[in-house]
Amino acid sequence: FELPESISRAGKGTKELNALMTLNVEAAKRDIRPLHATAAMCAIGYMKLPQHFHLRRMAQVLSHVVPSHLHKPEVMHTGFHVRGMVACYSHYNLTYGAKELTEAVMKRSQSLSASDCGFMLSRMNRWEEAPPELVATLMGQCLSWLRNPDITSELTPAMEDTLLGLYKTLCRMEHPQWEEFYTAVGLQLVGRVDKLPPRRVASCLRAILNRRTHIPYHPLHQQMARRVLM
Repeated sequence: FELPESISRAGKGTKELNALMTLNVEAAKRDIRPLHATAAMCAIGYMKLPQHFHLRRMAQVLSHVVPSHLHKPEVMHTGFHVRGMVACYSHYNLTYGAKELTEAVMKRSQSLSASDCGFMLSRMNRWEEAPPELVATLMGQCLSWLRNPDITSELTPAMEDTLLGLYKTLCRMEHPQWEEFYTAVGLQLVGRVDKLPPRRVASCLRAILNRRTHIPYHPLHQQMARRVLM
């Protein structure tokens, strides 16, 4: 097994690399610096290899290093780091430190973009032990953004990516606020479907068809079907 370069850069010291490669929790807690452990967990989260045995064990070991430091601004100071950490915990169903991660994300929730929150929600579909309060916080941030009158302006590429990403994420998740969230996303997409590339609309329709539970009728469905058939 060859250590990915993105992770080897995160643990620059010999002791750090040895602790990581030997998968020794006590050595990791003693020798790996929190900033490096966080960087490594982010790298693992973004690699999208949830079935990789060695990366899973690395993530489990590193999760014993970072929890007590997650409250520090320098450890998770950007949305990139928050997203990577949540992705890592989600991919490998980590439980150790989940409470501290939840508290850290909730503390920074006001600074997260709708794109950040949507990305994390999409990854958390795989996290069997996902903290309910973390899911609720991320959904609340997305709802606040969707209800912001400023997003009723011209559909920019970034806004298009965010809206469609949120829509497809919703088609894969279950939550008590699901219908409220779905209605809010649908309200923003209705009337804009004709401006979207047909291939992107088709990907949303596939997400609907792949959903295993019922989706209430919404005028958006008819608009999407018409856009694909045009």
